Amino acid sequence: MNELKKRSWLAGRVDAGVLIAIGIVLILLVSWWTYMSKSRSEHTATMPGVQEMEDIPDRIILGNGLEILFPKSVRSDHEQVNRFVADFLNTVAKRDYRQYRAMVTQQRDPVSKDTFDVAYDRMKKIEVKELTKITDPKELKDEALTIELPAYRLKAHAVLRDNSERDVEIIVFKEYDVWVSSN
Repeated sequence: MNELKKRSWLAGRVDAGVLIAIGIVLILLVSWWTYMSKSRSEHTATMPGVQEMEDIPDRIILGNGLEILFPKSVRSDHEQVNRFVADFLNTVAKRDYRQYRAMVTQQRDPVSKDTFDVAYDRMKKIEVKELTKITDPKELKDEALTIELPAYRLKAHAVLRDNSERDVEIIVFKEYDVWVSSN
């Protein structure tokens, strides 16, 4: 009987919707923390011998022939931005669509899994040509996104398996205190 009184007292004090909202917030926080921890450990685990940003190789060639270049000469002074770009390239190299989606802004829908897979199959080489800090908000061409400074423009050159070439530009910026890509 005492147990029943305690439950009814609690039910009268706490709305079920509030409990559900608290549960959802806790799940989101734990998921975010897990993602951040996993992202850091995957980064060092997938590139042998990599412990710090300085140790990330300029060039990686994968078993399928995909070549990825992120030269030290184009890297930013901001280590977190460099780490994000290296993780992003590593995610593409691993063909990890789920991780890719987590690294793209929530302000727009990322490319579909089918489009991602087709692009991956067509890639022969990706080379980061430029990673520059954007200092003037007017430089942000993509008006569809809400981007606050600091932000960085990444320009890359892609060579496809049919030897056609594409220039790619993305913006790297913080969204909810996490670095993300505009595409």
